[in-house]
Parts: sequence; C-alpha cells; structure tokens
Amino acid sequence: TSSLNELAGEIGEFAFYALVTLIVISLVSRIPKTRIELPYQFWRFTHRFIGVAFILVAIHMNFIKRPFDSTALLAVYLNIFAALGVLSYLYTQFLAPMRRQAYEVAGIMPLDGATLIQAKPQSRPVRVKPGQFAFMRSTRKGLGEPHPFTVAGTKEDGSVLFAIKPLGDFTSRLRSDLQVGDKLTVEGGYGSFDYTRGQDRQIWLAGGIGITPFLAKASAMTAQETRNIHLVYAVRDKSEAVGLKTLQNAAERVPGFSFTLHESANGGGRLDAEKLAGYVPFEAKQAELWFCGPPGLRSAIVAGLKKIGKAPSKVKFEQFQFR
Repeated sequence: TSSLNELAGEIGEFAFYALVTLIVISLVSRIPKTRIELPYQFWRFTHRFIGVAFILVAIHMNFIKRPFDSTALLAVYLNIFAALGVLSYLYTQFLAPMRRQAYEVAGIMPLDGATLIQAKPQSRPVRVKPGQFAFMRSTRKGLGEPHPFTVAGTKEDGSVLFAIKPLGDFTSRLRSDLQVGDKLTVEGGYGSFDYTRGQDRQIWLAGGIGITPFLAKASAMTAQETRNIHLVYAVRDKSEAVGLKTLQNAAERVPGFSFTLHESANGGGRLDAEKLAGYVPFEAKQAELWFCGPPGLRSAIVAGLKKIGKAPSKVKFEQFQFR
C-alpha cells in the first residue's frame, strides 16, 4: 500500500512489453514474407536485456498489490524461481566471462565440407567434454563477435579443434581471413550432449557438419568402451566428409564402435528410416538415437522409424542452432 505499489505497477507494464518485444526478436530470425534476416549481432545484443526485463518483473511481483501476503506458499514459490532467474542472469553476465581463455591459431585446413581450425592455449586451457560447444572470437577485424561452435576434438596440451562450415558472413570470413598465429578467445565448454549418460546401444546420426560432436566423442573413446555404437554419417559425397580418419581409427580401436558413410549423390539417394535401420548392426527399436544435423532430417528419420515399427527407445539431439 506504499508508494512502491504505484511504482511497481509502472515497472510491471514496461517490463511486460519489453519482455514480449525481446522474445519476439528471439523467436523471429527472419521478417515474415521477406528475405530480411535479423543479424546475429542484433539478436545477441538485445537478448542480453531479457535478464533485465526479468529482474523488473521480479520487482513488480514483490511490490504490487496481490491477494496473498509475502509469507504465503505461492509467494515463496514464486520468489524461489525469481531468485534462480536473477542469479542465473548475473552468472552469465559476470561470472561466465571468467571461463574465457586466450588461444592462438596453430593450424588452418580448408576442406570442401568445412574449415578445420586448430587452436593452442596460451596459458590455461578451457575444460571441454566431448560433445560440448564453446564460444570463439578473434582479434582480427570483423571476427570479434563471439560465436558458438561445437568442439570437434581436443589434445592433451589443451588444444581444441573446430570444424566450421562456411554458411554465413562470420563463418565465411573465418575461412578467408583467419591466419595461423592470430589470437583467439575461447569460452566453454557448454552443453550436455554426453553419450556416456545413454544406454548400451546407440545409433549416432550426423547430417553434414553435424558430425563435429561425434568426432570429439569418437576420438575420446578407448578400447575399454562397452557400448555398442553405430554412426551413420550422411553427406552429399565423400568430398564433404570431415574426420573420416578419426572415425576409422576409432572403429579399429574400439570393438563396439562402427560407422557408415552415406553418400546421397553417389547412388545412396536421400537417407531415410529404412536405409538407416539397414545400416545398423542391431535392432533400432532397442537403441537410443543421438542426432546432430538439420532439423528436417531428424523429423523425417524419427517419423519414418515410427512408421516402420522401429522407433528408438529415446531420441537425443543437438538443436544445431544457438539462436
């Protein structure tokens, strides 16, 4: 009933419209019925303010008139989530940057399907588990915006390998402008695409550059691995395939690991559920499906497996996009 009540009302109204606007910007990457795409930099800048709007909503909730007092169970419940949200936002803005480490480009290899970038730590390396991603940016002009990329492999000295397909402006500039010796900032690792939490039989399906988390997993596996894992790697042709040597080494080293390269342009045709099930040396319906690649391929394969009665026990996948 104090003057804070009136202020909380105004804050709540402003926060509501701000939050709706920011959410729309996050959900709509392209303006409907046009070819105009909202730039990643604009999305990333505005996305940071969602946390500010959330804090304003929490202030509104605590000081606006309501039909229950601050000791009511509902108030405690809401305040717990408000506190978790505020603390999470503060972590991302002030503590997460402490996970950034200095790296230097040690090698660049342009391939048909991707650009391989090897980066060596200058001091302390980032801690990345197989399947996780990290943010990377360079001091070179035009490459200073941090972008997320799945780490395709690591070495004992802390070096990381990125396999990046040139799909947009930033990734194309990485391919053309980045040079050996350039300084990088790497922050990570993030994500929970961890196959060791899965069951004993797993199908890994990679579409194009979606092979990157599986390369990291395959290179990290040892001969003591007890799971039965079969990877199906779908590409247009062999020239687009990345990391075949890593997969071959893993297949020779790990008894339970095998893989199939599906080339759609060389007689393989479009990968479908029946072909996938035929490649796998065990029953698909008795295994988990781990997927990274275009969402359309995942939807088609999952629907197809259900149709032929071979739906996997679980489906786990990378979103394949950060935005």
